[in-house]
Amino acid sequence: TPLNAILGTAELLRRGGSLEPERVFASAQRIERNAHALLLLLDDLFDSTQIDEGLEIERGPFVLADLFRHAVEVAREPAESRGASLVLDVDPRLPERMLGDVRRLRQIVGGLTVRGARRAERGRVTIRARRDDSLEARAEATARGEFPLRIEVAVEGATQVTDAARSGLELLTRIAEAIDARLVCDDRHDRCVLSVAMPIAPASSSFGRAELRGQLARATLRGRVLVVDDTAESRELVASLLSAAGIEAEVYGDGESALEGARERFFDLALVDLRMPGLDGFALRSALHLQARTEGELSLPVVAVTADAVAGTRERCLAAGFADCLYKPIEGDAFLRAVRRRLRRNVLVADDDADLRALVAAFLEDAGWRVFAAENGADAAARLHDRTVHALVVDLEMPGVDGFGLLARAREKLPTVPVIALTGHRDAATRRRAQEAGFSEVLTKPVEGALLVERLRTLMP
Repeated sequence: TPLNAILGTAELLRRGGSLEPERVFASAQRIERNAHALLLLLDDLFDSTQIDEGLEIERGPFVLADLFRHAVEVAREPAESRGASLVLDVDPRLPERMLGDVRRLRQIVGGLTVRGARRAERGRVTIRARRDDSLEARAEATARGEFPLRIEVAVEGATQVTDAARSGLELLTRIAEAIDARLVCDDRHDRCVLSVAMPIAPASSSFGRAELRGQLARATLRGRVLVVDDTAESRELVASLLSAAGIEAEVYGDGESALEGARERFFDLALVDLRMPGLDGFALRSALHLQARTEGELSLPVVAVTADAVAGTRERCLAAGFADCLYKPIEGDAFLRAVRRRLRRNVLVADDDADLRALVAAFLEDAGWRVFAAENGADAAARLHDRTVHALVVDLEMPGVDGFGLLARAREKLPTVPVIALTGHRDAATRRRAQEAGFSEVLTKPVEGALLVERLRTLMP
C-alpha cells in the first residue's frame, strides 16, 4: 500500500548510511508519489460519505499537462510492481491552461490510471487526451463558450474487474457528474472515457476576489528601505521619492552607521552610494551579506546608486553581488520602477503545526520571498507591528487567536494586504465562512507548494 512504501522509505532515509544523492532524490520522489496515491484513497473515502449531501466544487485555472503528469506519477508504483507500462498520449494542440476543479479532475484521472495499472499485468495503460469532436459535446461546449475535452484511460492485458474496482468506478462516475462531466467505462474493451467541457484560461488568469485585486492594483509600494549616501542632497532626494510612494526610508551618511542600523531593524531593500569615505558601497554590500548569513537571514537586496556612468560600472556591480545599478542624477519614475522590481516581499506564515509551518516557509523561500513564521495568531498579530508584511498565509484553526481573529487584526493595520487561509476542512460551509470573512483565498491542506506560490504571485501587486 502507499503507506507501507512511505514508512519504509522514510526509515531508510532516517538510517542514513551511504546513501548517494541520486538515491536520496529517488527516495524523496517515492515518498511524494505514494503520498499522492494515499491522498487519492483518502479523497475517495471522504467523498463516499459526502457525495449524497453534495460535493464541494472548487474552480480555478490549472495547467493541463500537470493533470496528466500527476496521473502518471501516482500510478507509477503499482504499474512497476506488475510489470506494466504507462503511456501518455496528449494532443499538443490542446489548450495549455483551463478553468476547472483540478482536485476533482486529478481524483478521477489519477484514480482511473491507478486502477488500470493494478489490472494491467505486464500490459499497458494509456492516457489519451483529445478535443472531443462528437456532435453533442461540441454543441454543448459552444453554447457555454467552453472547450470540449475527452480523456481516455485504456488498459491492455487487463485482469478481470473486481467488485471493489466496480465500486470505485461508481464513485468516480458520481464525482464526474458533480463537475458536470460524463464518465463512461466499457469493461469489454477495458477503457474509460471522461468527457468534460471547461473554459480555456488565459495566460494571465487571476485568482481571488476581484474587488481585492482592484484595491491591490491601486495600492502604493510598501516596505522599509535603507538609504546610504554621504551627500545630504542625494539622501534627501531619495528619501522624498520613497516617502511619496508609501515607503519608509531610513537614511545614513556613512557605511558604518548604516551597518549598525541594519543590525537593529529589518529592511526590505538597501540603496547604497558606491563612493563613500570609510566603508564604501562595495564593502558595505559585503558586510550586509555577511551579517545576514551570521544571523540566519536571507541576504538583503542591495542596489548600487552611483554617478560613475561609465562603461563597465554596471557589470562590475552585478559581479560583486549588487541586485541592480542605478545612475545619478535620479529620475523619479524610472527610480521607483527599479525599487518596485527589487523590493523584497515578506510573507507572514501563522500555523500551530510546526512541520506544516516549516514546509510552507520552505516553499515560499524557494520562490524568493522572506518568511516570518509565527506559531499562533497572537504571535503573528504582534509581528504585524514591527515587520513590513506584504501577505499572510494563515491556518484557520489555531489556539487563542485563530485565523479569523488574525484576519480581523491584520485588516485593521493592512486593509489591502492579501491573506490566504489554510484549512484541513473540505466542506463548503468552512470555505464559504472564510470567503465571507474576507480571506483573499482559501486553500485546502495538504498544501501544494506550486499552487500556493502561484496564488500569492497573482494576489501580490
